Amino acid sequence: MKKKIIISLFSFFSITAISQNWVQVGLGAYSCGYGVQKLYADPVNNLLYAGGNFRTTGSDTIKGIARWNGVKWDSLGSGLKYPGKALGIAYYNGELYVAGNFTKVGGIQTNAIAKWNGTTWSAVPPGIGTVVFDLYIYNNQLFVGGMFAPIDTTISKAIVRRIGNGWYSVGNPQWSITKIKTIQNYNGEIYAAGSFEADSRNILRWNGNVWQTVGNGIIGNGSIDVPINKMIVYQNKLYIAGNFITQDGNAGNNIVSWDGNTFSDVGGGTGQIFDMTVYNNKLYVVGNFSNAGGIVANNIAYWDGTNWCGLGSSFNGYINAIEVFNNELYVGGGFSSIDGNSVNYVAKWTGGAFISACGNNAIGIPEIGLQQNEITIYPNPIGNVLNISDKQNQLEKSTIEISNTLGQLIFKTNYLKSIDVSKLSQGVYAIKITTSGSKMYNSKLIKE
Repeated sequence: MKKKIIISLFSFFSITAISQNWVQVGLGAYSCGYGVQKLYADPVNNLLYAGGNFRTTGSDTIKGIARWNGVKWDSLGSGLKYPGKALGIAYYNGELYVAGNFTKVGGIQTNAIAKWNGTTWSAVPPGIGTVVFDLYIYNNQLFVGGMFAPIDTTISKAIVRRIGNGWYSVGNPQWSITKIKTIQNYNGEIYAAGSFEADSRNILRWNGNVWQTVGNGIIGNGSIDVPINKMIVYQNKLYIAGNFITQDGNAGNNIVSWDGNTFSDVGGGTGQIFDMTVYNNKLYVVGNFSNAGGIVANNIAYWDGTNWCGLGSSFNGYINAIEVFNNELYVGGGFSSIDGNSVNYVAKWTGGAFISACGNNAIGIPEIGLQQNEITIYPNPIGNVLNISDKQNQLEKSTIEISNTLGQLIFKTNYLKSIDVSKLSQGVYAIKITTSGSKMYNSKLIKE
């Protein structure tokens, strides 16, 4: 019965209010795995596409990819064969190209890439192979990046380009490229980043003839599969984000800027970033983090060129994707609630009355965080007692700090499973838990 209700709302409801700052877009998706992993605004047909590991069943089957016209969600034929997921989406040469990790779409056998003409699906011979992470259009060419073998002996692996209906090589990199996660044009050169052999340090640039290194590159932690997730141009600089820290020799924590010659820190950085976009002349980042530049920020923040700012919202899961559609900001991910209100995987920012704390930590202290599934703070909103669940027994010698929205310390104590907060006034607070090993957990509290 529950699934049937979800399907009905997904298909026919438009926008439902869930808090003063966010509205639910339809009902998002009945998700499996990581939920929505890609959002793409189609500038030609005025549609917002969502891709990822999700599905619905019933009268309107939606699997792996869906489109939003501003009123309701709709399917693209029968979608991707489950559990296939769309990770790259781009409108090119009069058709919608969809790529990712799937073998069949619309009943047609494919290899990680297909195209949709508005009515039917078709293959893109000979396909790509294993998985595609990014589709990027530049100079009437469709660049494709991922983890795949060469299409033939003349075309390099992990990155190719499509011109019209043919496949072409993107030079011949002298470095071994394992995966390309993101592609971006900057100053007339194509930058490709992901996971490369050590000498190239995970990022390269192509000037149309030869591949070159980018400064000293980005050094990833040995345990991180792909240290770079996204690149974007903002205020005439290339911003590069993912999962890397200064302790490994990088200029910043999880995000740096590049001016063509030098990498620079971005206000102390954040935790792990999955996606970025520019909205109202600000750089928005989303991912898995609890602060940005020392400012409390739960999985979403923006950089204005000088300071980091939090949006005052609390998501209960990662934000994988962010996109601007019809001059409005949308996010998608693996979350199921925002500020304690139920919402499935896709939401739109409305602004409204919210407290935006701003600042930056130019020293650059990396966020080595406790994961959301390790610590549980409940209830939230809180009444008179705050409970803290420590699933991994890491908090025995930790300290707990509660601050107001001005950053003023209101309460500090050693770890307790239950804390009397009856004397706190109604409002919004930030809680920080620091272990003896300097791991941190940051979150927002709402006192009723």
